[in-house]
Amino acid sequence: MTDVLALRQQLRESGYCPIPLYGKEPPIYGKNNKHKGLDGWQTLNDITPEQIELWSKLWPDAQNTGILTQRVPTLDLDILNEEAAEGCENYTHEQYEDRGSFLVRIGKAPKRAILFRTDEPFAKIVINLSAANGNSEKIEFLVMASRSSSTESTPTHNSPTTGLAGNPDPSAATICPTSANRRRACSSTP
Repeated sequence: MTDVLALRQQLRESGYCPIPLYGKEPPIYGKNNKHKGLDGWQTLNDITPEQIELWSKLWPDAQNTGILTQRVPTLDLDILNEEAAEGCENYTHEQYEDRGSFLVRIGKAPKRAILFRTDEPFAKIVINLSAANGNSEKIEFLVMASRSSSTESTPTHNSPTTGLAGNPDPSAATICPTSANRRRACSSTP
């Protein structure tokens, strides 16, 4: 079993919905592979071990892995100011440290993503920011019909991300987001 296949199986067993990625995109026929695309990836719910095995045969060169975010909302901190990105991560950690383990994936540093769990999917939330240097940055919760990369090596930053892929227990993310109207208990089960 390849490392990528083993990672996807481990993620599935831990309650995540992993999918194969070419860079940051799922297989798209004619765009990133010559076979077929992974149609309907946005609506996948229960990934089976057999699907993961099949995907490794259909798209053996799709070496990145994404996690569908419907039940795993991901706070995506697309911030290039290291102090600001760390500040956002630290603030989030302070707010949720009593809710379970904290999984952070570092992308193109200092960008990062923080994984949560929810039983109540919600619409994507985006906050657009302007950095002091004039660059556009944003903070967003990726949820419905989205995916977050758990492993990634792309032409723009040719080094793997860190965090989730290196975590020996991906089931550790037990934090649930809090709605403005209520705080609800978070189950430690996926």
